[in-house]
Amino acid sequence: MFDPNGFDKAIDLKYFDMPSLHTFDEEGCQFMEHLAYTPNIELFLFRSVQFIITHKWIQVKNFVTYLEFMPHMALLSLHCFWNVNIR
Repeated sequence: MFDPNGFDKAIDLKYFDMPSLHTFDEEGCQFMEHLAYTPNIELFLFRSVQFIITHKWIQVKNFVTYLEFMPHMALLSLHCFWNVNIR
């Protein structure tokens, strides 16, 4: 690891400053709202927009999975159980 000859690959380090776009305050939500309804699909090719979307998805993934999808699956399971066993 500390051998100077052992690391022959160049590193491309990029710094992206997003002061309040990654948070859930007014500016961040407004940015995501504009991004969601933009007719310009080419915006999603920019690496910076991809970073923001990935960062937001990591924060929102548990909410979507457990508070929206799991209750839907529970109701679907109960409905199937009711149709097969009770009805």
